[in-house]
Amino acid sequence: MPDFWKMLEIEPTKDVAIIKRAYATLAKKYHPEQYPEEFLNLRNAYEAAMDYATNGNDHSLSEVNCKMKSAFLKKRKE
Repeated sequence: MPDFWKMLEIEPTKDVAIIKRAYATLAKKYHPEQYPEEFLNLRNAYEAAMDYATNGNDHSLSEVNCKMKSAFLKKRKE
């Protein structure tokens, strides 16, 4: 199952600066016009990581992992 920390290529952290830097770097790599699905997964991972860092909410983490897993499985079937 895809993991949003792996998607952001960072260790689990509550440091907002690290999360933002990782997202900015990867957003350039996975530009939405060239890689729309990858960018969507990256965006979902970023939002969940920021929610975790700022609010400590773990509930959104499992939702993002479920979305990423469905997209991964859908793409795999094609």
